[in-house]
Amino acid sequence: MADDGVELVQEVAFWDDQYATGAYRERWDRLAPAADLVAIVAAGHVPSGGVTLDLGCGAGSDAIYLASLGFRSIGLDVSSEALNIARSRAADAGVLVDWREGSVLDLPFEDRTVHFAADHGCFHHIDEAGRERYASELARVLVPGARFLLSGGRKSGGSATLAVEAAAIEGAFSSRFTHGPIIPYVAQSDAGTSDSTMVILERR
Repeated sequence: MADDGVELVQEVAFWDDQYATGAYRERWDRLAPAADLVAIVAAGHVPSGGVTLDLGCGAGSDAIYLASLGFRSIGLDVSSEALNIARSRAADAGVLVDWREGSVLDLPFEDRTVHFAADHGCFHHIDEAGRERYASELARVLVPGARFLLSGGRKSGGSATLAVEAAAIEGAFSSRFTHGPIIPYVAQSDAGTSDSTMVILERR
């Protein structure tokens, strides 16, 4: 993900096109919440009554799921087209989600206001130069002790993704977060499967 204004506009245009044309449905869409997110909630890692943040929420399945459980759910994405779809899905589900258009590199939230965050497939689109800023912004908005579920592609390539691997996680997050095991797994979307990595981090 780029810092430069022109590159960011081009990036937003790409994501808007993916959602406006429906191409996202053939690549990464999920109508159901991510299985690892369901497991995290079931394990009690998301505090009752807390504010949850879905980073790069896309069409909103995970944010909608969290709202359906009674959490104060926020979904953030750079694409207005994605958020239009997410709003429609939330209305169909009868839940209230705070949808925000913005960048994960400049989070539009006050310090220490989020109690849980999740990222399925956003971090792996951020270049190495931007990952430190991503981690810094996330640390700023999370309360101490808050958990962060990170999931992304295990291999570089395709849609300009960079692998989510141990070196990338340690390099971006180690100064502000502790983390559990870095686990390889196969992520499931309605379009198919992908080799992925997941980890639970905790804000120091």
